[in-house]
Amino acid sequence: MPVPAFVASEPSFQFGNAAGSVSLVPQEAYVRLNWTSQPSSAAIWRQLLEQALVQLEQKSWHKLLGDQRSLPVFSTENQAWILLDWFPRAVRSGLRYGAIVSPQNVMVRLEMAALIRELNTYPLTYQLFSDEAAAISWLAEQV
Repeated sequence: MPVPAFVASEPSFQFGNAAGSVSLVPQEAYVRLNWTSQPSSAAIWRQLLEQALVQLEQKSWHKLLGDQRSLPVFSTENQAWILLDWFPRAVRSGLRYGAIVSPQNVMVRLEMAALIRELNTYPLTYQLFSDEAAAISWLAEQV
């Protein structure tokens, strides 16, 4: 039986809370951030993002996949925090590429599109995808 030329590695779970989970995908060298549909406090939401940042720093990786299909609406306070606090620290830690699997909720999708437009001030390349396989493929092409 022939062996497939490319076999995606299974994500390795690192952290989880009510907002979602953080996993590592070592074969492709990216951090995977999966969001749940549960509304979460700012502290829980931020804790998840902080854990993703810890993994990026520890591994010296520069790619992040955010599966936001279930992401609920988030506050303007959290939007400001991610833009003004988390992303600058993530960039200093080496983050360069992000693939986002688009939220199913249209309001959240609009929020994410606006957030990504704001990221143009950082040396980051972020793309929105409706399909997870396309997001993973694009991320694998980034070096």
